[in-house]
Amino acid sequence: MHGVWLDRTIAELDLCGTLLAQAGLAFSEGEDDTPLAWPLLEQDDGDPLPLPLHPQGMALRQQTARTRLAQGRGRTTMIAGWPYLESDAYLA
Repeated sequence: MHGVWLDRTIAELDLCGTLLAQAGLAFSEGEDDTPLAWPLLEQDDGDPLPLPLHPQGMALRQQTARTRLAQGRGRTTMIAGWPYLESDAYLA
């Protein structure tokens, strides 16, 4: 996989999902099963909250995940105006 680039936003979302799971939160399906329905974020007590409004989920993405990626040691590049990370460094 040497020289393969990963969209930084995808890497950020992946890392955010991992951090949410480590915090005891999980994604769940809501009653709205339409294609544009937001997933729900469920806490240990089973109380689901809409993901885009959930402050802990947004903080993990905006602060923790984004900061960790910025501190990474891998190379980055811009492709068509979007930031990309070297996949080998992300996977390491």
